[in-house]
Parts: sequence; structure tokens; C-alpha cells
Amino acid sequence: MHKLFCFIFTFLPIFIFSQEILNKPYVLEYFNGTELPYYIMPSKKIPVNSKWDYYLNIDSTYFVSSNQLSKYSHNIASDFQIYYQEQIVSGEKQIIFFVCPFRKVSDTLIEVLFTWEIKTIVSPYTEDLITQKRAYTNESVLSKGKWIKLSTTHKGFHCINYENLLSWGLISSSIPSDQLRVFCNGSRMLPEANNDFRYDDLHEISIEVYDGGDGMFGPGDYAIFYVEAPIYWDFDHGNNRYVHSRNLYSEKNFVFVTISNEGVAQRINLANTPIDNEDINVTTFMDYALSEKELYNFNKSGKLWVGDKFDFTLMYNYNFSFPNIIADSNVYIRTIVYGRSEFPSSFRLTYNNYNYNIPISTIHGYLDDYAKKGEANIIYKSSTPDINITLRYQKGSNNSAVGWLDYIEVLAWRELKFYGNQMSFSHPFLPKNKIAKYQISNTPNTISVYDISTPEHPSKISGLHNANVFQFTDSTNKLKEYIAINGNYYTPNYEGIVENQNLHGLSQVDYIIIAPDKFYPMAKKIGDLHKYEEGLSYIIVSPDKIYNEFSSGKQDISAIRDFIKMFYDRAINEDEKPKYVLLFGDASYDYLNRIKNNTNLIPTFQSLASVSPTASYVSDDFFALLDDGEGYDCYGALDVAVGRFPVNTENEAWAMVEKIERYYKKQGANTGITICDDAECLVPQLGDWRNRVVLIADDEDGNTYINQAENIANIIETKAPQLNIQKIYLDAYPQISTPAGQRAPEVNSAINDAMNNGMLLFNYIGHGGEEGLAHERIVQISDILSWHNACAMPLVVTATCEFSRFDDPERTSAGEYVILNPKGGAVTMMTTSRIAYSSYNAVLNNALIDTLMDFVNSDRPAFGDLFKIAKNSANNAVPLRNFVLLGDPAARITLPYNKIIIDTINNNSISAIDTLSAFEFVTIKGHIEDFQADVVNNFNGTIYVTMYDKKQTLSTLGTDISSFPTTFESFTNIVYKGSATVKNGEFKIDFFMPIDIQYDFDKGRLTLYAENGMEDASGYTHDFLIGGTAIPIADNEGPEINLFLNSINFRNGDIVDENPTILALISDEHGINLTGQAIGHDLVAWIDYDYKDPYILNPYFRYFLDSYKEGYLIFPLHDLSAGYHSLTLKAWDVFNNSSEATVTFQVIPKHNLTINTVIPYPNPMTTSTTFFIQHNQACCDNKIIIEIYDLLGKKIAKLYDESYNESYANTEIYWDGKSIHGNTVTPGTYVYKAWLENDNGTSALSSGKILILPEK
Repeated sequence: MHKLFCFIFTFLPIFIFSQEILNKPYVLEYFNGTELPYYIMPSKKIPVNSKWDYYLNIDSTYFVSSNQLSKYSHNIASDFQIYYQEQIVSGEKQIIFFVCPFRKVSDTLIEVLFTWEIKTIVSPYTEDLITQKRAYTNESVLSKGKWIKLSTTHKGFHCINYENLLSWGLISSSIPSDQLRVFCNGSRMLPEANNDFRYDDLHEISIEVYDGGDGMFGPGDYAIFYVEAPIYWDFDHGNNRYVHSRNLYSEKNFVFVTISNEGVAQRINLANTPIDNEDINVTTFMDYALSEKELYNFNKSGKLWVGDKFDFTLMYNYNFSFPNIIADSNVYIRTIVYGRSEFPSSFRLTYNNYNYNIPISTIHGYLDDYAKKGEANIIYKSSTPDINITLRYQKGSNNSAVGWLDYIEVLAWRELKFYGNQMSFSHPFLPKNKIAKYQISNTPNTISVYDISTPEHPSKISGLHNANVFQFTDSTNKLKEYIAINGNYYTPNYEGIVENQNLHGLSQVDYIIIAPDKFYPMAKKIGDLHKYEEGLSYIIVSPDKIYNEFSSGKQDISAIRDFIKMFYDRAINEDEKPKYVLLFGDASYDYLNRIKNNTNLIPTFQSLASVSPTASYVSDDFFALLDDGEGYDCYGALDVAVGRFPVNTENEAWAMVEKIERYYKKQGANTGITICDDAECLVPQLGDWRNRVVLIADDEDGNTYINQAENIANIIETKAPQLNIQKIYLDAYPQISTPAGQRAPEVNSAINDAMNNGMLLFNYIGHGGEEGLAHERIVQISDILSWHNACAMPLVVTATCEFSRFDDPERTSAGEYVILNPKGGAVTMMTTSRIAYSSYNAVLNNALIDTLMDFVNSDRPAFGDLFKIAKNSANNAVPLRNFVLLGDPAARITLPYNKIIIDTINNNSISAIDTLSAFEFVTIKGHIEDFQADVVNNFNGTIYVTMYDKKQTLSTLGTDISSFPTTFESFTNIVYKGSATVKNGEFKIDFFMPIDIQYDFDKGRLTLYAENGMEDASGYTHDFLIGGTAIPIADNEGPEINLFLNSINFRNGDIVDENPTILALISDEHGINLTGQAIGHDLVAWIDYDYKDPYILNPYFRYFLDSYKEGYLIFPLHDLSAGYHSLTLKAWDVFNNSSEATVTFQVIPKHNLTINTVIPYPNPMTTSTTFFIQHNQACCDNKIIIEIYDLLGKKIAKLYDESYNESYANTEIYWDGKSIHGNTVTPGTYVYKAWLENDNGTSALSSGKILILPEK
């Protein structure tokens, strides 16, 4: 199959497709050079070594004219085109089919697939192919002995002496020389492809020990060893030149030193000297030099960093030196530059008095490459050792143009003449299988030459040294590299003691948590939680320990992946394989800490593509690519579920742990009335929010996002009809114009309210960015920080662009705020971290929801399993790799455990399809059962019931030019919402049907949720009709309303602060009208009789348990102006009788702490009294001190109270009439002083008199 090239979604004419077709998201792909829409269809898993075939099973088709597909009709073939791609998922094969649903019948007619499927045929096979799993040691060399770590940035031989080892604490006295060991796995990055060779554990390298011949390593003795630098060169046989590479993850190479008498120590041996006569003489070699700085990353994404910036400074000089250059020999210059300009620009490269022009293409639009690449490959003759290059950026007509140098490579031929202290050399153009004589001139008597072609095990060359010329012979059977040394060596840097560790000796585990040491206590909390809840075994490992054993101490993302793969490869069955990996720490696109306050705690994968904002991506999928052959450029299917906590501080880490712990808690609703919003759980962990899904769709782009959201709704309604769907479609709400652009404040409010009320799933489709969602900013960071749903957190899915870019140290993205919000937000996110493709977003979104809904009636899946299954079913294509799971991959979504079954409505079986009409008294009975259909007769708790009138047909507005009005359906009108007691698994609910229903007959909807403080249940039915009217009931009385602010202790005219809360107790013998269907019949409130700006309060009313007659209303007011105000509340009963209640109050801002009244009652008193204090300090901790004085000013008594108050009054501060010393106070007149102090330390004072009468 050809490589897939993905393009931004282009919307096809909607009238072409049937509903079945529309429910399958498609992508645009290039196969055989032709672009067409394709559907992605995954097969079931089949044995990895089996043979298979497929066929298209067509059930039905229909026809359209070629004009309806004019954009693609010329590409459509005469047969339905099917392509496929194989992937390995957890050791099994899965086929991903790409199906184009069109075929050309004639020039004017196209046949379209309507209902169809791909059938996969698996051929029998007799035996599996033998696969060789990688072998792993069970004991790391680091598991015992004493170790030190050293570092270097140099290529060449390094020296450690006895005195070094003594000062570094490795030894305390002389040791046998053969016990000195040095380990290093090289300086290069580990291969991304997971089946390419790499050392398992630390690898011992060969060293040469100079101990004076006594076999003891003591004072004055030393050892030398060879290591490469983090920048290294290889010969490119295709282009006949040396090219450089660099370790992107580490600027240092590390070596480990220990003392051990186990086994045979690795020592540098003498190289074999050919016995045949030499064929050729070698007196020259090709040398190389580099100028490269890693300073800028264009898109804060990808592996590419560039150096010098040509902006205010437009010219730089670069100087290279090649001592003993061969006169009139070729010099090779390779230069890579980048330029950013909307008009033609160029670089001028000057060398040896010649100029070379490097043209730079122009950029077009914000989705084009950030900068365009330019390249120069120059060969010229030179006889001077100094190569001086000048590079000038020529902006052309664009003063805002900017250029950058990536690197300059220079290659030159030098005489094989010793220079400096260490000189490496190689000749890449020697004929094969000959004997070459190398003659190195200008060599001192201390010269040594080594073959370093195998860097970990160099061999010492035997040669002849005469008249300052060292000569030796060697075979040319392969390209070899040598180094000549005059006895001067590099000294490595001491990094510290390495504690013993043995990751290779760990047992198989379910859950791997990778966390820096500072997060270990938090990681252990997570591990212990899952061990208790799901029985998962776990380990916690720091990245540094992984690097020590798997990448020789160097940071390397492949080391982390290889560590995980070790457990995967060792598993002898599926149960033994690791299931989840948590990356407990933030990441950064900067691996090398070039950015101030970098956040690279656990590195992530950055793509090779770096210049294009649409092609570059970041992905944690890399760590899950564990089947052999996967990994290069993040290619492959996910074999383990990986999630990340993007935390940087210990506070953030603890907050994430507490979120997961709260999510697992099982606490039902508080039966009391909660006024203040600073409680931890405003919405309980066990609540009907677990039945709620919120779908949010952006506008624009031809209604693409609304259509995609409707597809999601169809999946949910089909597979999990017990879930309630709330649709917040941006184009269904009015927009306003502001200087900052279009805004939709009602959408912000709807989303904020929905989040604060809690939900199971938050699913957004549309435009987005690092600062929020949609161009209209319907979710901004300020909104996210206001969310207070700590115990009712959803899974948040965002099918958008870079909302959750988590690897930018200089900015916390909006998505990161969602997951890091300690007071709520998301429990887990499946979200985008880069610019995304709408078509692929839709494919993955559908796969996620489809996968989740498959579990609704069986088990609670882990978030990580959902993510893994969905990504694999969508081919984990390149455009999907930027989707990341932020959260705990092992945490399980809070789907209710049990089912609620409706047995009868008005004593009629649910199968009888009863009709419910206005005025009718309704009785619903049912029971709780498990998923095996057994009644849970020990279930005792509370059931929450919501009955909806028929589906409403709503319409979008077509506000934007690229949007058009369209209709959608939703259950929005509530007939009844209440709660009842569940006893022994059974329940009964009573209520009256309101007058304000739609009188046409159609199916309504009843949804139910129950909890008993430990487990829960959900259910629904639509097997009943709503419509018509029953015999009217005589009722002319409106509801009884008792209206307060914050507390029933409120009295008319009291003072409050600027943010009081409406509290109303409302009752009626037939119930309260909450339908909102009839104009003017809402439960509504006004401030100061401002009838143009009402508060619609229907959603805020709650019936008391087991009642359809009595309930309460709680609604917070905000930012009221100082002064006197009135509050009016109007309520209707279900038979449309209304009542009103009004109270007055005075607002004194909270910062102006005020005591309104202090009233002792009774006053006069005889033996005791109680002080009542009214103030403007609600929902905070208050301290009250009352001191009582006689008329001479002597303190007689002191009373003290400190408590949290929801109301604007502290009541029942009791005084028993005793003095400070416990004596009864003499009758008479006394003065009291009352101090009120709030939690900010502000205080207020009030005073009065109290009369004490003698006892009778």
C-alpha cells in the first residue's frame, strides 16, 4: 500500500449520503496518486502468522449523478476501491481497510454504497512462525558493587588515575588492576525502531591499564578508555561523504566505573596485523568540521532546532581549520538554511572569494511551513588550511523577513601528519579487500595508534616508528577509523555515586508508573489506590534509573520505551503483559533545557517533521509501540495504555492524586441544604451526573461539527439509551459582536453550568487553541478556573486543535488547566496537542465513543483501554498521534454498576405503552438489578427520576457565512424531576402530570439514577406516550413560598454581602411547574422588579425526598450593587396557579465588615440569655467575642464562638449568667461589646446594654 498523505477535511455535499453513510466519518487519502474519500474500517484481530483474504459484502446501494461529486468524479474508478494496512496489536494482527464508497457506472452516474461490510477470511495454519524475542538479563550489573558515574563531551581517549578514584570515593586503597571495570553503551541515541540492535543493560568497554606491571592499581597508576562524543559522523555511501548526527536527548556521554572481580575484565587488545604485503600506501585522510548551534525551534515542536538568526544581524562569519590540508584538493561544503518571508529572499554564501546564492521559497498562509529550507552543496579546490565562510541573508523587498542557519558541514583532505594531542583519521575511498600501509608523519616517540572502528572495543595497533613516522598495515575489508594519541588524554567529569539498582530483576507488573523521585510519594498513592480497587500490581521507577540501565545514563525516550518493552517481551501470556503506563510528570519540546524554567521531567516523542505546523506532532504513543518492528518515527499500533500527568510541582502532583482519589470515592448526596459553594463536593460522587453526556459543537465550516456531534449522539442513543444527552451547539445560540470578535456568552454560561453540575462525558468538536475553544471563546481559561465540580468530573474529549499542548514550558495551555484544576475540571482528557485534521478527529472521536458505549452495559473500562482500542481501530494514523491521554490510564470511568428496571406505570406493565396526560396522577414502580438480571434486594438508598416530554425539534441560526440553519432534536422539557427511597431494591414514585405539556401524542423519556452510598444504578424507558388531557382537577391555589437569603434565619430587611444566595421553600399539594414550555410559567425571580432581566430558575428547584409536593430552590446571586434591594420570586403549580413572595435587604460589600444588630434574648434576663448577631459575612469562618462589663467598666464575663457560617447570622451564643470566675452575676444593668472577626482578620464592633433581674 502506498504511504498515506493526509489533508485537512473537505466537506462533501451532505445530500449525497444516507444516514448510514453519514454515521461513518471519512478521511481524504492519496492512493496511487489519487485523492478520494475513504472510510476506515478495522477488522477483528487474527493470529499474527495466519494467511487471510477479504471481500466486500454489499447489501444495498443507491445512485447519484456525477455532478453531485464533481470534485472527485474524475478520480472515481469503475469498482469500489479498497486498500488496507496491517498492524500488530498486542501480538495479534489487525487489518485496517480504507474503503471508497463510490464507483463509476457511467460518465454521468455514480453508485454509492448504502449498507455493506468487509468480510475477512482467515485461512487455517498449522504452526506459528518462530519469532526470536529479545533476551534480557535478570540482573543488572548495577545491582551490586560500588559505582560512580563520569561524563564527557569529547571524542577520544580519556584517562582516570588512582588519585581520581580515591577522591571520588570509589576506592580507599590499591586494588588488583584486573578488578577495574568501565561501562558505556556509546554516545548515540538508541534506535527508535524497537527491533534494531541495542545493548541490554550497561555494556563493559575495553580499557588499557598502566599499573607499572605489578598487577596492582595504586598511586601513580592510570587507565585509559575511548568514547565518542554526542555529535558523531558516519560515512554516507550513497552520497560519498561524511554526514554528522547529534544526540538530541543528551549533550553528554556517560561512563560508569566499578570495582569487580567477577568474570574477565575487558581490556584493549592488540589488533591483528596482516601478514601479506601491502597493496597501497595511505598518506592522506578525509577530515570534517561542523558549525551548528541549537538555539531556536520554529513551531515549538519537532526535533529540528536551528542556530544563528539573521534578522538585525544579516551576516555571520564561520571559520574552519584543516591543518596540513592537501594542496589543490577538493573541499566539500554543505549548508542548510531556512528563511521566512512572503516575498522572494536568499542567502549568499561566500567562500574562497566565490559567491553562491541559496534561494528561499516564499511562505503562503499560516498553515504553510514556518520557514522554507535552502541548501547548498559546494565542491571547490583549496590549498589553504583555513576555510572561511561568510553567510549573508538577503531579505529582498520584505524587511520583516528572517533567516536562520541550521548547520555548515565542511570536509577536506589532509595529509596523514600528526597534529594536536589526539587525531582521528579515516580514508573512505580505499579499494576493498586490500592491504593498506598507513604512514603517519610528524609523530612523537609517545605516539600510540588505535583502531576505533568498534568504539566500545578499540584495538591497539602494532607498527614501526622511525624518523618521526609511524607506519602500520591493516586490511581494507571495511571502512575503518583510527586515532593517534601523543599521551595526552581527556579527563572525564565526576557526576556522582550511583546507588545499586536492578530494574532488570523486577517481576511482571500490571501498572508501570514512571515518576521523578520528588513525585514518588504521590505516585505511590496512585499505585496503592489501584492495587486496592482493581488488584493491579505496580512499580514506580524514576527516569534516571531507566536511563542508567537502558541508555547508559543518557536521557533517551527509547530507553523508557525499551524498559516497558522488557516486561512486554517477557510475558508468557496476556495476563502477564503490562497494561498501563503512567508518565507522572510534564514534558517539553526542549530536551536539553535551553529554555528557562524548562519542564522536561519525562520526555515525550517529537516528530521528525518540525517546520510544518500541520505535519509536526508530539506523542506519548511512542512508549506503547512494543511489538517488534514498531517505533521508527512513532509508527505502529498501541500495545499498552499510556497516560500522563502534566505536573511540574509537588502541589500539582498532590492535586492530581486527590482528583483520582475523589473520583473513586462513593459518597451519596447530602440530605441537607447546602448554600455555600466552597464545600469540596458541591455535587456528590454518586449522583445522576453519571447519566449525563454533554455534546458541544462549534459553528462554521458548513455545519461539519454539528453533523459530527449528531453522529456521536446517534451512537450514544443506539448503544446507551439510558444516558441523557445535553446538546450545546454554538450556532443555536445568539452571538454578540465585541471589539475582540464574535462572542456567545449564553454558550459560556451553558457550558460552565453543565460542568459545575457534573457529567460523565464532555465531548467538544470544532476549532480550538491553546487559549480556549472556538473563535467565540466559548471556553476560556477564566471559565476553566471557575469550574467547581471536584466530585463530579467528566472524561473530556476535545476533537479540536492544540487545546492541550502540554510540552511548552513557556505557556500552560487551556487543556492543561482543565486537567490540573484542583477544584474540578476533567478527571481524564483525550485531547489534541497540535493542529489537527477534522476528518481524522471525527474518526477517532467516533471510535472513542463507540468503544465506550460498548462497555456501558457490561463493565467499567479504564480510560487507557478506551484510548488504546480507539486509536488502534482508527489505524493510529499520523494525524492522530497528537491525541494524548492526560490523566490516569488505569482509572475506570464511573459507569453505574447496576440497572434500573421500570416494572409498571400506573399499575400497567411497561410493555403496555401507557399514555400519560395532563392532570393525571402518575405512579411508577420498579426495581434494581445487576447485569445478570438478578434483583439487588439489599440495595437501600435513593433514586433520582427525570421525566421528559417528547423530543423537541430545535434549529441552529446560521449566524456565520459558512454555516446554514439546520434542525436537531433533543429532550429539553422536563415534566417532573424528583427523588424517592429505594428499599430492598424496589421503589415507587408519585407525581402529577402538569398542564404545560405538548398535547400531541408521542413517546416521552424517563431516566433514572439510584445510589446507596456504595454503588449505583441507572436506567431509562421510552415505552410510554405523553399527550392529551385527563379530567381536570379543581385547584385555584398557588404554591406556598417562604423566601430567604442564605438561611431560614434571614429576616426581611437584613444586611447581606454582594453575593447572597436565594433560598426558597416552596410547596403545593399538586407539585411545582418546571416544564418551561408555556410562556410566563417559569419559576422566576427579579431583583428590584426588573422584569426585563429575570432569573429563570426551573433547573435549580429540587423536591425533598419522597415528595412531589415540597421542595427547595437554591440559586446564587453575584455582584449586587451596594444599597437597598428587593427580591421577588414567582412560582406556578403544575395546574398553572401562581404565587409570589418578596423580601427586601441591604447589600454591604463583604470587604466592609459590618455588624447590623446584636440582640440578647431574653432581655431583661434572669438566669441566662442568648445573643443573636446579624452581619454581612456569610460562607466564611467567623470569630465572635462578647465581653460583658458592669457600669464601672469592669469586665464581668467573656463569651467566645468560632465557626463556619452559611448565613448572615451567628445564633445561640449562650450566656449562663456566670462571671469569669464562675459566680452568678448580681442583678443590674450591664454593657456588652461584641466583636466580629472574619477569616481575613478584619473586625467590627457593636455594643448595647442588658438588664439582669433577680430570680423570683
